[in-house]
Amino acid sequence: MRAVINKIKKFFSDTWSEMRRCVWPGRQELLESTVLVIVVIVILALFIMLVDTVSGKLITSVIGGA
Repeated sequence: MRAVINKIKKFFSDTWSEMRRCVWPGRQELLESTVLVIVVIVILALFIMLVDTVSGKLITSVIGGA
């Protein structure tokens, strides 16, 4: 049981050590990345909406539905 507890302690100690070595983005870099992600998501959503609409109309015309 003690070995398991020691392994858990070592895991958290190593994790904390690695987290201190990370280089965290600054406020401006974080803001730019966030805006970029939002823009890409909006563009992708519009593209998917366009493909869905076009394919839906195409399938409807091929099947001959109402």
